[in-house]
Amino acid sequence: MHTTEKCDPKVRIQSNKVRDKVEITKRGLILSSFLNVLYTLINSYLGLNFGMGLGFSLVTILLAYTLFHVVMDGTSKQEITTIVIASSGFTAWWIIATSIYIRIIEPESNLPTWLAPSLKVLVKGNMFSPEWIVPIFVNIFLIIIPSLLGLIVGLAVADIVLKNKRMVFPFQQITGMTIKTCVDKGKNVKFLFMWMCAGVFLTLLQYLLAILGLETISIDWTPNLPEGYAFGFMANLAIIGVSYIIHPSLSLTLLIAGLITYFILAPIAVKIGLFTPAKTGMEFYMNMLFQFSLSPALGIFLLSGIVVLLIKKVRAKGKGDKKSDEIPSLSITDYIKAFINKSKEDKRLGIAYVSLTLMLIVFIMFMGVFNPIPNVTAIVLSLFLIVPIGIIDSFIIVKMAGEAGISMGGQRIVFYQVPIAALGGKGYTPYIAYPAISPWDTSAILGYFKIGEITETSRKSILKAYFFSYIPGIITSILFILVAWYYVGFPSEMFPAVGLIQSYAVLKIFAERTVQGVLDPRTFIIGGIVGGVLGALTPISPMGIALALLLPPSYILPFGLGGIIRIYTDKKYGKKWFEERGQLMATGFIAGAIVTQIIMAILIAII
Repeated sequence: MHTTEKCDPKVRIQSNKVRDKVEITKRGLILSSFLNVLYTLINSYLGLNFGMGLGFSLVTILLAYTLFHVVMDGTSKQEITTIVIASSGFTAWWIIATSIYIRIIEPESNLPTWLAPSLKVLVKGNMFSPEWIVPIFVNIFLIIIPSLLGLIVGLAVADIVLKNKRMVFPFQQITGMTIKTCVDKGKNVKFLFMWMCAGVFLTLLQYLLAILGLETISIDWTPNLPEGYAFGFMANLAIIGVSYIIHPSLSLTLLIAGLITYFILAPIAVKIGLFTPAKTGMEFYMNMLFQFSLSPALGIFLLSGIVVLLIKKVRAKGKGDKKSDEIPSLSITDYIKAFINKSKEDKRLGIAYVSLTLMLIVFIMFMGVFNPIPNVTAIVLSLFLIVPIGIIDSFIIVKMAGEAGISMGGQRIVFYQVPIAALGGKGYTPYIAYPAISPWDTSAILGYFKIGEITETSRKSILKAYFFSYIPGIITSILFILVAWYYVGFPSEMFPAVGLIQSYAVLKIFAERTVQGVLDPRTFIIGGIVGGVLGALTPISPMGIALALLLPPSYILPFGLGGIIRIYTDKKYGKKWFEERGQLMATGFIAGAIVTQIIMAILIAII
């Protein structure tokens, strides 16, 4: 969630109170800790349930500037920069959530207890069971080590990446310029707080009315519809806020595609016997998902981006684009050379990289992650995944983020899962706990360095702020999953866990070494092609179509409602209003609604 801020000329006058190049402060770390926990909660919720996340740089800048510059004794570009980085959050929920889901849905699988506790603990135990200690530490280990390796790669290639004129990191440029040119004054933080209170109040009222017997949370119309039809309305205020922030093409595509799915495609599929209908919306959805809609949805997720790029490339060639004046693009050869040379030049980086690699390999061997692959082969495979594959993977993610401001991880299936499967990897463990470098951390630190160039913030301070973000982020995201599992449950109507289901479907293909019974290759490919063509040639969002196929029917209207409100405010107040006020309104509302929703769900479960 990044936007350009145009400041009032009066605001550009530097205050005498502004501190000169104060980079990391105690007050900054206190504010960062609070925001880190809040943002991690929001993005863990969105990642688990919808496979998406939001950025909160603008909100952080406004809060820091208002609190420290307007209310207190001044701030600096450097202090705000480090606050943005330290508050960014660090989610670590995927391994634990995936392991829980696999243990429950496939209790006969050979998933080790160091990834997830026994079925008894998950069903009848609680989050304070001693059996959770090892899985939590393993989860942290498998997050931290790849992350540190990704950071080392980023440090090694930083100079060559940031010197390349095509590696502009567009969203980070916007964030850096927003910090540099300053932001609106204190009224924005009041506006944000007002909408946060609105989110808390309305969500609290919603739950209190539900406790009194009024259905204000979820309405299921499926029992009253003809066979083959399913629909409902989940009055999830946070989702309405999220759909207001995301691009209208996505939310409105989701609305239309969802209506088509549940009122046209689903009845036809039921009639010809592709899946079995049910009397409730959630049961209907689960049957449809695993018997019909999952394959085309995953095809859209994994293949449509490639199709879009191919179509655009063909169209560009057809128009006869000239390339003679183009700035040279960063090459994989230069990237690898920079990594090797910097690792040799700076012995600390080289030693750290080798040490962390050995730690991962020892873990792989000690835990038997690649069983029944022979030990020697397992060591070679681990080195292959960490060294050449990890560097290439990070190059792809960095190049996409640096040049276009986007990143897709579909290539990771080919890079990691395919080699493991080819050498005989069986079960879920090798595909969850395989050794890797985190390319997202490489991309993130390089993007933050780009912000630092604009705001004159040292790389040392940026690194410190990034390391600081680990602690509250990891703790919060792990606690979120444990609380979500024991007090709400997933998948459920409240927590549909679309992101998790999607991951499980892909893992199952490799774990069972077969596509049969998991994905239909025909609809998988057709979905990818149709989604890609529509994405390249029309305003339709392929992700919107995919989410419509993956979400329960009760989520279609909430997502559509937010998009409709966005269209209304854009027309009435203009798109500039959305950039300056609309995002703040929705962000505050989302934060208040999600936190209250989680607290109320826990209280209801306890009572």
